Amino acid sequence: MKKIVALTIITLAFIACKKDRTCTCTITKAGTSTTTASANIVLFPGFTTPLADTSFVTPVNEKQNIDKKFEKVKKSAAKNNCISYTEPYLETVLTSVPASSFNLSVTVTNKGDKRYSCELK
Repeated sequence: MKKIVALTIITLAFIACKKDRTCTCTITKAGTSTTTASANIVLFPGFTTPLADTSFVTPVNEKQNIDKKFEKVKKSAAKNNCISYTEPYLETVLTSVPASSFNLSVTVTNKGDKRYSCELK
């Protein structure tokens, strides 16, 4: 009986020890990308005429793998910080080229869900 208790205590001490741990996460983005572009010609200051105005939608499917390094932590603390979850995302990039004779603008909007699937190694 004493051997079982001693072995249990040693096992618990080994499990609870602080050491470096790694959390591996796969980040998956799924959604849509909407691109809107327009070009205007400036006939004279203050008066513009549209040349083109277009918009199109494409799917977004991105996957990325990352490793998070935890230094000198207990397994329980690392497990509490290595979680899987999903969050919405919205990213907008505006590019504009103003000139004296024309104006060009492109807007790209990405939106959807970003899923973090994490596992403690």
